[in-house]
Amino acid sequence: MDQAHNLSKANGHKLKNGEYIPVLGFGTWNTVGTDAYDYVIMALETGVRLIDTAFVYLNENEVGKAIKQKIDEGLIKREDIVITTKLWNTHHHPDLVKGACMQSLKNLGVDYIDLYLMHNPYAFREGSELYPRDEQNEIIGSDVDFIDTWQEMEKLYTSGLVKNIGVSNFNELQLIRLLKLCEHRPSVAQFECHPFLTNFDLSTFCKKHDIMVMAFGPLGSPERPIQFTGEPKLLHNITVGTLAKKYNRSPAQLLIRYQLQRGHIPIPKSELPEFAAENTHVFDFVIGLEDMGRLDSLNIYRRFVNVLSCIKLPEYPFHDDIRYGDQPIDFKRC
Repeated sequence: MDQAHNLSKANGHKLKNGEYIPVLGFGTWNTVGTDAYDYVIMALETGVRLIDTAFVYLNENEVGKAIKQKIDEGLIKREDIVITTKLWNTHHHPDLVKGACMQSLKNLGVDYIDLYLMHNPYAFREGSELYPRDEQNEIIGSDVDFIDTWQEMEKLYTSGLVKNIGVSNFNELQLIRLLKLCEHRPSVAQFECHPFLTNFDLSTFCKKHDIMVMAFGPLGSPERPIQFTGEPKLLHNITVGTLAKKYNRSPAQLLIRYQLQRGHIPIPKSELPEFAAENTHVFDFVIGLEDMGRLDSLNIYRRFVNVLSCIKLPEYPFHDDIRYGDQPIDFKRC
């Protein structure tokens, strides 16, 4: 089976509404301008057919231009590609949801979005500022209920503007409430997942309710802009390195394969062509059951993307991290 077939939409996971989604994608967080364009071009040329972006990433235009370029060249067809983008926190008010979606459609230069996610369960004050803050530099929230936001997203789904709707960064209790009150259930739940943060309970819950898991940060988000001295580095972990050598793979390939074998859709990121191509060659080996257990045992509830600036908002979803002993706030920023 060739690489392109492994990465194709047709060979992907079947979502609850019958739509298919590739088993592996690429993320574009923290990549803007010509870098974002070049990165998506590179990803598409390696065979990737699932591209993850978001309004707040400020790169929807470049993502759309890169996809159009490859369509014009005949490398792909629009129906081959799954584009994921996200509703930002300042657009949760029911009156703003459709307009935000239409803006993303315009930015991307497409007629429909394949997967539209609510980026977070919490809302920010409506307005042009992506991160509205008060005089004390605290994030200003909004009292919009994410259920009301979801109901507007359901209208986008029934109208055909989006093929699938889902959520990002929701915890289990928030998903339970959503499932009780929604008309159309989420197709996908996107959350951080890797051996340092296995998220077993949340993953099991999603599978039980026919919600596909999309795992961001499967490599430990080594390229994220905010890092702390003294924090663990997943790609440099001894167990990860030992197992990678055992299977004659890179640590990144091992970590991506780990997600695939858990039934998740990993969306790794690499801006270097050699690593981007390498990250897709993960279909010709299998991690043994005992070694999967060794990777599972690395769980330390370490969340690398925890958005601590939003911790005071009512729907902040990650309070359990503190209960379990993860204290990223104690690290010094690099």
